[in-house]
Amino acid sequence: MKPCRLSLLHFTAALLFTVASTAQPHYDTLTITNGGIREMWDLVFFDEFSGEMIDESKWKIVEGVPRDPMQQASEQWYDPRNIIVSDGIAKFQVRKDTMLNKPFSIWIKDGMKEMKGNYYFSSGEIDSRELFHYGLYEIRCKLPKGKGMWPAFWMYGESDGTNNEIDVFEFWNQSNVFGLFSPKKLSRIQNMTVHYRGGMSGLASLPGTDYSDGFHTFSVIWDECKIQWYTDGKLMRTQYRFKKMKGRKSGCDEVKDGGKENVFPRSPMNIIIDLAVQNGDARPDETNSFPNALEVDYVRYYQKAGEQIIEK
Repeated sequence: MKPCRLSLLHFTAALLFTVASTAQPHYDTLTITNGGIREMWDLVFFDEFSGEMIDESKWKIVEGVPRDPMQQASEQWYDPRNIIVSDGIAKFQVRKDTMLNKPFSIWIKDGMKEMKGNYYFSSGEIDSRELFHYGLYEIRCKLPKGKGMWPAFWMYGESDGTNNEIDVFEFWNQSNVFGLFSPKKLSRIQNMTVHYRGGMSGLASLPGTDYSDGFHTFSVIWDECKIQWYTDGKLMRTQYRFKKMKGRKSGCDEVKDGGKENVFPRSPMNIIIDLAVQNGDARPDETNSFPNALEVDYVRYYQKAGEQIIEK
């Protein structure tokens, strides 16, 4: 494979990803110029879904119930048949199904448990077989639109029983000022979260365009000091690992200056793409059309290869 190089420029609070607007071939080397520092990134993992099925050497296709067995927040059954790959796009579909008294096995606390449940929707999820650590994670996708749709691109891992999680995006039902469901906000509010050791950072929910109208690029840069979320090249949020007294932000070089740690993941994680269905009053209704789908153009993961100070 012939190496390609892409140069990206950093302007104050916005990272200009020139690959955000259109689907382009992957680049083996990425160069980002950021505040007088030139960063070099190597492409380590990618999938452009160019075949006719999910590449199971890269992904584990989830079947059944991987989490939330009591359906406290979601109520879908994951079925591999709901993931369809064609024309360079992986579609994670939600379908109306009726599965009563459906048996499944799930790990709860200290062992596998045999359970049963009733399910009226099926959907799709894939988890990367490899674990990935600090780096640049990116997805280009088109969101589904409809009440109860819960698409997510996230990373999750456990080390010695400690949960590590970064949610690049989650979209779910939103409410208006009166606390009532607002159809106008569907697929517009990006939720970005960090979890560690049972704790969760302040949820950042930022409005944007209607991400179901076309394909958009969502990225996270995660290093030992901070996590940065970008959407179509725009910086959406920064979570620092440390904070000073009175909650002031702090870099890694200021830890000894009264620094305290925020909720911040430390360990390698799997990449996860899934489309869940919300439960209870948030579930789909007669306004929904099925099948509905999260459409994914590509997924990419880069590791930093090095950096240079640019002489002025």
